Amino acid sequence: MSSTRRPDVPDVPEPVYKGEKWSAESSAKKRKGNETWAKTIAKKQRNSGQEYVSVTTKASKPAASVGAPCACPKKCFDVVGADKIQGIFREYWAIASHNAQSSYLATRVSRKEVARHRINSDDSRRQFSLCYTVCVDAEKVVVCKKAFCSIHGISKKRVENVVVKVGSTGVAPVDKRGKQPSHNKASPEVNQLIKAHIKSLPTCSSHYSRAKSRDKVYLPPGYTHHTCYDLFRQKCAEDGVPDQMIASFHLYSRRFSTFNIGQNPPMIDTCSTCDKLDREIEVAKAEKDASKESSLSTEKSVHLMKAKVARNIMSAYSEDNNQKLCAIAVDLQQTLVTPRLTTNVACYKRKMWTYNFSIHNLKEANKAHMYVWNESIAKRGSSDIGSCLMHYIANSVPAHCSKLVIFSDNCGGQNKNINLSLLLLRYIHSGRFSLIKQYYLMPGHSYLPCDRDFGVLEQHFRGQEVYTTPHYVHLMRAARREHPFEVIKMDRDTFFDLDALQGACTKAQMAKAGFKNARMFQYTAEYKMGFRVCLAYFEDHFNLPTYVKLQKGRGATYQREKFDLSAIDLQLKYPEGVKLKDDKLADLNFLLRFVPVGHRWWYNDLFAAQGALTAQEDEDPDDPDDVLDF
Repeated sequence: MSSTRRPDVPDVPEPVYKGEKWSAESSAKKRKGNETWAKTIAKKQRNSGQEYVSVTTKASKPAASVGAPCACPKKCFDVVGADKIQGIFREYWAIASHNAQSSYLATRVSRKEVARHRINSDDSRRQFSLCYTVCVDAEKVVVCKKAFCSIHGISKKRVENVVVKVGSTGVAPVDKRGKQPSHNKASPEVNQLIKAHIKSLPTCSSHYSRAKSRDKVYLPPGYTHHTCYDLFRQKCAEDGVPDQMIASFHLYSRRFSTFNIGQNPPMIDTCSTCDKLDREIEVAKAEKDASKESSLSTEKSVHLMKAKVARNIMSAYSEDNNQKLCAIAVDLQQTLVTPRLTTNVACYKRKMWTYNFSIHNLKEANKAHMYVWNESIAKRGSSDIGSCLMHYIANSVPAHCSKLVIFSDNCGGQNKNINLSLLLLRYIHSGRFSLIKQYYLMPGHSYLPCDRDFGVLEQHFRGQEVYTTPHYVHLMRAARREHPFEVIKMDRDTFFDLDALQGACTKAQMAKAGFKNARMFQYTAEYKMGFRVCLAYFEDHFNLPTYVKLQKGRGATYQREKFDLSAIDLQLKYPEGVKLKDDKLADLNFLLRFVPVGHRWWYNDLFAAQGALTAQEDEDPDDPDDVLDF
């Protein structure tokens, strides 16, 4: 099988995304019949005797009409009468169903014994005679075969088919056209192979537009139908599947279309660097500047290559069997409004925010921890994120793990800051870890597994009212039956002030470190004076790291008595909680009337802790002064 690797991608492992497999086959858009299709219209016109256009030959077919009269001695046309013939013709073609027309013809044609055999033998070809009748004034009139066909405007073949299929049973035939199995239909085993492989493909929900995309999921960047088919053939070869059981690309692609899986995420989730380069390339093409166009194309290729390298590194760590290594991905979900109400008045009132910080274990694909709190407990700065990380390391990272690898986006206030760096260096000083690495994925290309976890939650929240932070915690724990999320409700006693660590170090060398463009931070037991900052994902002679010294003084070696972050006692960040603004408390007080009674205790405790009053029952929720007037 030919390789699917692009020539501009470095020789690193292909991304193998683990985690929950999203294949929304049940919600895929199925193709259904449509009354406006040309084939459907032509079929109806043909069955009702109207003029129609053939779908295959595109030729116009004339409408059905009464045929030529017969020349038999009975003079059938004269016996029936011209007016009656037109009535019978219209009555027959008014039956639009082909099966109903066959039933009608079966009642008008009867079998009877042959009156006289010309051959004195039982081998006579003619064993019975047919009697053709039409109904005239509620009486049956016998006519010849030619007259019968002409009166109804049908061919002899149509009548003969009905007679043969009715036979001696007397049961009208059922039209089986279009209902026969295809001669080249794929076997159930082949379809099952295709279905199993498509379900095993790595998919993720849209990063920023899950609410609009609903259940649709997307393949990772670089995956196409051809790429997936190549992987399918490779899997079949590894499993020893016979060649005759391997489906064609056409069949694989048609089966793929029954799944609600897209090839590219929505354009709302695009990279600013890619968009800028695309616009500049368009301008260069318009100006016919080939040199500039080539330079910009090369720059974009390098940018995409770096983004893919980062994802490949994350994939490689997820497959690492080293039991002493812990690899995690971290991300903060979009703020959750509390209470989440459907009433129109809630649109104009301030509400409280609930925060959810996810830590996904890359080596255990379905294991994710959710740290949940609201803005009356803590904020969402570097100390708050670091406190969640401290809780995870203390309770969820095994003691035998001596190496920690963290993947995150580039958010400076949460993931890339001095407080978090000092916290990780503190673990090096304490001897908890001998090596810690922080990888920052490229902006606009950070397809973290946390996003898939957030997609599961948002789908579970859809259509539901959520009243309190504990209510969110309850729903998160029930969002996934298999491998449920580990949800930890944070309180004010679990948030620590990391600003105290800055007093024990110097930040004189921070200016040259290049925090903004850094792609990797590394903390090691060999360099406890600070940490290393690398502008690339790999360290080599082209990408030399910058050593950031945080130890005070001019000493060239590490001295524990001068620089020991593990000896600093961290105090609580919010011992009394966070004071909410009076306007927000007033709006929460107003919205309490729309919250069920069983959830109001939580708000009463909140108001008591904030020194605010409980809701006033005499206020009118429909008072026009309480909402905006349009």
